[in-house]
Amino acid sequence: MLNRIAFFVLVVLASGPVLSATATLRLNDPTDRVVVNHDSALNPASAITIEAWIRPTSDVCSTIVGKDFVNGYWFGYCGGGLRYYYRGSTQVTSSATIPVNEWSHVAVSYDRSVVRFYLNGEALATFSRPGSMPADDSPLGIGGEGASSSFPDGLFPFSGWMSED
Repeated sequence: MLNRIAFFVLVVLASGPVLSATATLRLNDPTDRVVVNHDSALNPASAITIEAWIRPTSDVCSTIVGKDFVNGYWFGYCGGGLRYYYRGSTQVTSSATIPVNEWSHVAVSYDRSVVRFYLNGEALATFSRPGSMPADDSPLGIGGEGASSSFPDGLFPFSGWMSED
């Protein structure tokens, strides 16, 4: 069974990102992000799927989910294309463009063999990437890196809206 990372179970501080009653998260400051403390469930052993509804306000490189870019995993987009890194050195990028100022459902899955990207339920691309699952003890970040000395705060922050629905 694939483990899912979803952002609807969050603790949001009043001074941080805004979470509406419909579970829509607005991120518009370079330091805005939600940080989820490490849990072993965030280091799946056999497969991972990360998904989110996003409405970005630009197509610059942006983090959807980051869990220590160097030792863990990172999912976001650059130049409108979805991008996934694991263990900092393996990058996979889709060629499809994520529209700006429109809602899109984006997802990536990795099963120790293949990386798959999805946009609005449609399979975009599949890449062969055999290897072990990335794992570390860092917190997970939504809309920015959770914590990483190699991937500092404010680098590739998400600007726009995210939702669980």
